[in-house]
Amino acid sequence: MASSAHTDPSGFVQRGSVARLSLRARVTLIYALVFVCTSVLALAHLTARHQQMSSEQADNWARAIAGSVGLLSQAEVAANDPIALVRRLETFSELDEIRMITLTDRQGQALAHVERNPAGNLVAAHAGPELSKHLPSNRILLSEQGTHHILWRPIGEIAPIGWIRLEYLAHGPRHVQKAYLLEAGAMIAVMTLFTTLLLYWLTGRAMRPPSTGSEDTPH
Repeated sequence: MASSAHTDPSGFVQRGSVARLSLRARVTLIYALVFVCTSVLALAHLTARHQQMSSEQADNWARAIAGSVGLLSQAEVAANDPIALVRRLETFSELDEIRMITLTDRQGQALAHVERNPAGNLVAAHAGPELSKHLPSNRILLSEQGTHHILWRPIGEIAPIGWIRLEYLAHGPRHVQKAYLLEAGAMIAVMTLFTTLLLYWLTGRAMRPPSTGSEDTPH
């Protein structure tokens, strides 16, 4: 009595389809992880470069602003007119990067000082007696305090009659940085989704078994 073993071909087909699907999903997942990691590293590098360039541009901008302040206020400093100096400094309120401006005499005693208040305006405030301790030995001194930079510049071309102390944001307003990061993050998310779906579709086509015509089973 002969027994014949029959193998159901649908089982092989089903197991093969599951294996191909599993491999396809793994390939797509690995690609997505590599793409995201590479994109995040690139974003970090570009962000650091962007901040460096923004800082350099802010420093050049601050030098120009300090030069304008010195030129416009030279007569009031020579006349020792603090009221006129405060009014002069308050006209720079529209420049959001500026946090405070101080004008001193040649010994470093404050003549006028304005700070940005919660309403966003530069208003008169008390400068404090410690300014004279930080007078620069060079004609221009630039220092950093976190996201703020401080620039000292003399008033007067030949012999300084006073000093300008300008404190400003080194990387621009915080909302500009946040908008840049959100835009870059959204772009990475969209690119990751698009390329992942495209790869998933391409791997599905590449791993699809070749179609064969139906063949009659010999009797």
